[in-house]
Amino acid sequence: MSVSNINRVDEELNKLQEEADVIVQQRVVEEEKLYGGFRSPIINTLVSGVGFFTDAYNIFIVSILNGVWTEAYPDSFTSTMKTRVSNSILVGDIVGMLFFGLFADRIGRKAGLLTTATILLIGPILETVSFGANGSQTGMFWMLVIVRGFLGVGIGGEYPCAATTSCEAGEDAKVKRGKNVLLVFAMQGVGTITAYVYGILLIEWAKANPSNFEPVWRVALASSIVPVIPIYILRWRMRNSTRYEVAGLSRKNLPWLLVLRKYWVNIIGTAGTWFINDFLFYSNGLFSSEMTKSILKETDVRSTNLVFTEYTSILILLIGLPGYFVSAFTADYIGSRNIQIIGAVVSGVIAIIMGGIFNLLRTNPGPFIMMYGLFFFFTQFGANCTTFILPTETYATAVRATLHGVSAAFGKTGAAIGTQVFNPLKSINPVNGPRAVFIFCGGLSFIGAILTYICIPDNKKKSLEALDLEFERFCLEHGVELKYLQPSHYSKYFSSSDSDEKQRGNMDESSKNEMAVLSE
Repeated sequence: MSVSNINRVDEELNKLQEEADVIVQQRVVEEEKLYGGFRSPIINTLVSGVGFFTDAYNIFIVSILNGVWTEAYPDSFTSTMKTRVSNSILVGDIVGMLFFGLFADRIGRKAGLLTTATILLIGPILETVSFGANGSQTGMFWMLVIVRGFLGVGIGGEYPCAATTSCEAGEDAKVKRGKNVLLVFAMQGVGTITAYVYGILLIEWAKANPSNFEPVWRVALASSIVPVIPIYILRWRMRNSTRYEVAGLSRKNLPWLLVLRKYWVNIIGTAGTWFINDFLFYSNGLFSSEMTKSILKETDVRSTNLVFTEYTSILILLIGLPGYFVSAFTADYIGSRNIQIIGAVVSGVIAIIMGGIFNLLRTNPGPFIMMYGLFFFFTQFGANCTTFILPTETYATAVRATLHGVSAAFGKTGAAIGTQVFNPLKSINPVNGPRAVFIFCGGLSFIGAILTYICIPDNKKKSLEALDLEFERFCLEHGVELKYLQPSHYSKYFSSSDSDEKQRGNMDESSKNEMAVLSE
């Protein structure tokens, strides 16, 4: 297709965007009636955020329950079983991210969120009633492994579904897109803190009588159902975003080779930086607890108390928690890409300093806790938040959820690998092991900053409509005509049946002229 014809089609696409703006205004009025005066972005933020609350809660509540299971079931809850129970949810996450990314693009955002919410309801119920044949404790833990894998599929599916929903809803309502998306993701931090606090309260209640440990862990796992129930009802009432409905791209005949050709560098950026972030974030989430316990053991007699050491871990997390919200309220001004670079560089510097002076920090828990807390703050402020939003600001609507899911899956792969890599590093010896871990973290953070700068564009001022237009133009320039992408405005002019000529005969003169342009 010639350049002149591409320009003419661009003009028509611009007209479509104007028509979409009119539709948006109409939907605003409808949604205010539908949701009792609330705008849909508010509803979509609420219904999207609960997935990340339950994600963090279900992952980190197990780090508390590991101690309970070790005391209550010393013969059956071996180190191997502990690894299986912890990692099964990560495997499920990866499957869910890949599957529901495609699902949300092909079927719809609402359908994806409803399906994942169903899993978030069923999974904890099955966890709570886990049992083994003939009372086998080993069988009970194997059921937990399988069920947590299933639950992970739902949790993983929340990533592409919730990210694209909150981003597109914010764009529809002309609100700050970055804040809308990152407030959803900030629920991960709230879920993490809740898991630690709630888990400790249950342990305090049961520690006087070890026989109470079984109801404690069952109640702890069942509790994640509570926030899902009201949100499930709201998800029935929500609608797909206007951007998704009027984007104009066919969701069934996408030129995937061209998708890869256009976005391969960006995929390396969003997937690679997410891999690095989760490698560091989840590994340090486990490493910080162990490191804190070892340092307190040298300096505080109370370190033998499981609950006291967990209180210290909560303090580190609380120092980092504001990073989520600082990121949310600055992303639309600084830009998610720039925040990711800043966060990676600063957290990298902090990690290297901690490695350099570790011999001093190991005998001074106060400065150690403060510096580790700052490391988590800049991780939250940076890549832990921004890796979630950057795919939504990088890819066109037709492939946004799919490529977000691919990027997120690489992230969870990094989490699974990282937890295994840290063990041999930290085991070198009591001083050089942790020192090597911190310096390694710092170097990896710098690599993440470089990868962000090279592979991810700064799209903070670019609309989602503009991303769609760029993708359509790219396809046209490489020989894929609009009849394969079918903007909704033109879909009545195209048919795969033998009645094309009949349809042409029913067109008015203006429509025939449009068809002539598209067919050249």
